[in-house]
Amino acid sequence: MNAPFDASQVSSPMPSDEPYTRALLEQQAVGVAWIDAAGRYQRVNPRFCEMLGYSDKELLARNYGDVTHPEDLDSSSGMRTRLVSGAQSSGKFEKRYVRKDGRILWAEVSASVVHLGRDESPIFLMIIQDVSARKRQEQLLADERALLERLAAGGSLENALQSVAVLYSRHALRHAQVVMYRLMDDAALLVPVAAGGALTAFRDALHMLPVAPDSSLSARAVYYREPRICADVAAAAELGPWRDDMLAKHVRSAFSLPVLTADGIALGAFTVCGEQAGEPAPEDMVLAQRLTNLTAVALEKQRTLDSLLHIQSHDMLTGLPTRELLMAKLRAGLERARREHRGLALLLINIRSMNRVNDTYGHEAGDRLLLTMAARLRELVGGNNLLARPGGNELALLLEDVADEKVVWQFVRTALKLINAPHMIAAEEIAVSANIGIALARGDSDCPAAFLRQADMALHQARAEGGNRAVVYADRSNALEATSLVLAAELQRALERGEFMVHYQPQVELQHGRIAGAEALLRWQHPTRGVISPLDFIPVLEETGLINPVGKWVLEEVAARMADLQQAGLPLPHVAVNLSSRQLHDTQLVNVIRGVLQRYRLLPATLTLELTETLVMRDTRETRMAFDALHELGVRLSVDDFGTGYSSLSYLKHLPLNVLKIDKKFVDEVCENRADGAIVGAIIMMSHNLGMQVVAEGVETAAQLDFLRLRSCDQMQGYLFSKPVPFADLRAMLAADQRQPVSPHTAGDNSPPHAPGLRSECPDPASP
Repeated sequence: MNAPFDASQVSSPMPSDEPYTRALLEQQAVGVAWIDAAGRYQRVNPRFCEMLGYSDKELLARNYGDVTHPEDLDSSSGMRTRLVSGAQSSGKFEKRYVRKDGRILWAEVSASVVHLGRDESPIFLMIIQDVSARKRQEQLLADERALLERLAAGGSLENALQSVAVLYSRHALRHAQVVMYRLMDDAALLVPVAAGGALTAFRDALHMLPVAPDSSLSARAVYYREPRICADVAAAAELGPWRDDMLAKHVRSAFSLPVLTADGIALGAFTVCGEQAGEPAPEDMVLAQRLTNLTAVALEKQRTLDSLLHIQSHDMLTGLPTRELLMAKLRAGLERARREHRGLALLLINIRSMNRVNDTYGHEAGDRLLLTMAARLRELVGGNNLLARPGGNELALLLEDVADEKVVWQFVRTALKLINAPHMIAAEEIAVSANIGIALARGDSDCPAAFLRQADMALHQARAEGGNRAVVYADRSNALEATSLVLAAELQRALERGEFMVHYQPQVELQHGRIAGAEALLRWQHPTRGVISPLDFIPVLEETGLINPVGKWVLEEVAARMADLQQAGLPLPHVAVNLSSRQLHDTQLVNVIRGVLQRYRLLPATLTLELTETLVMRDTRETRMAFDALHELGVRLSVDDFGTGYSSLSYLKHLPLNVLKIDKKFVDEVCENRADGAIVGAIIMMSHNLGMQVVAEGVETAAQLDFLRLRSCDQMQGYLFSKPVPFADLRAMLAADQRQPVSPHTAGDNSPPHAPGLRSECPDPASP
């Protein structure tokens, strides 16, 4: 090891030939130089020559300004001036030297002045310490911090990773080309997302890489979850065709690091390609690993954003795009069809058997049926086609680049064949049928909502014609409009003839197991078609305005039945009645409700009005006025289907709400899906903090019940306790409930009774 440099040993006038001094200078681990008053080098030691890449003769023929970075000339000259004037006897500062090869060397310089005699110019003694490594680290840390700040502020993934590539090129010791790959969700392909360096057109020539043990270097790094190094590509026969591809891109050496999360999940690859063969510098491997960690942060953030966007735009049961994504794709498809004169079709598919399966086997069986139908219809999706679930029992198939109507009918026949295939439920084979409404894009079709409405009108016609029927929308003035008018007339007569009826689904208080209320649900007993689903006739009621008189009838019917229960000594704490947008904005609504409550001598708090989250989110002046008027009346207000609106939640603190109902799709998988469990737990906690009761809808298993009870959910309703029943059955339940608190199970349900102390198989989402 070289002896530490002692400046006092050379602080005397500059020696010329003393063997001791020469030996001392040559052994120093730091650079030493004497500079005269004109800035010329008078003597330099071997270490200083090594630092700058010059020979001693080359340096002695140069001025200090020749090897000083232009931006540092002023500061160096300023130090010399202060030393000569006596303002300072010595000083220490940092400066940049320009090496012979053009690279920059950062140095810490200790300078002192030596006066040789009264009539001689002073000599400057410079002791130079190479601090390039420290400066690189400081700059790298600053660059990393700036990049992390940009990541936190947002921006595109491509820009973020391009910045990482630039960082490597800036700080690496050896020039190389950086490529970053992202692992696709199916974990089978690496896709290039960023590249940096100077290899010509390198990124444009990159390919997607299959992740396999015999694939490219980057793919192998991801496959084995460990770094892979190739010091000589030309000799790497094991790379097979990937070697030829790399050589064609002038890559002679390469190494690749897998980009992993903290849990070891592969996100992509960080690959460095060199134009010369050889092992990578250890410092460059360390740098690459640091930047790989930054790449992981960027890819992890993007994966989280993609996941949130997917949750917002895809149905949680089937995983299919929701109505919002369908409308966006439909808008783009209509624009492309008009611009490129191509055909486009929308098939709206209603699974007719869903309601029967739900009523007979429970909603879990209905969900399985819908999942099966979605899986079968996925066979029709290819190219630009899209399968979506706009809501309820309906699926939508968007077909682009349709040559003619014959092609559409081929899809229709195939879809019906797939749907009609046997489906097993509880070891029983059931027949499944469907109706399909079809809208075909015309040359002037440009409104997605109108186009969807056309398919919906065609679907109504197909329903009216029976199972496995498909109808094409032809024109707004055709018989489809007449069909809606016919249905509206039938609904008007149904009100006059007393064909409507109200069923009640009990709501059970979880702490003590007693019936705490019920939800009133409208049913239509058609004289020839039997019981018709609300999904089929409620939209027509709202569209025609019949929802107001029918809604008044429901309020009268519910109030009368509650009065009957009071007289029988079986009071029901409250009954929930659904309210539509048209009803909410009816100026007579408050007077109608006040009159009904007075007429049957009911307390306002016994009536709960349920409104969908979408309706509540319409934060208009009229909506707030309606809510305030109902709140002043004393009735309870409930948000139905909470969690389906992807809202900002700000309305919860501005509106006078009493009850929040968790949508069934969140309850369905609280025991299987950690995200759903966390969401439900958060909803319950948030609601209680806001002073609201929580009702969970669609509870069908004892494990779900345990989960909700453990998190202090107030009430539940669902098939675990009872399906919607006629008033007489509800009355019998209340009578039994007075004698003994109910168990969330009925004799008609196939689920096992929930016994006290039953251990739930539902894990706590908060647990590891």
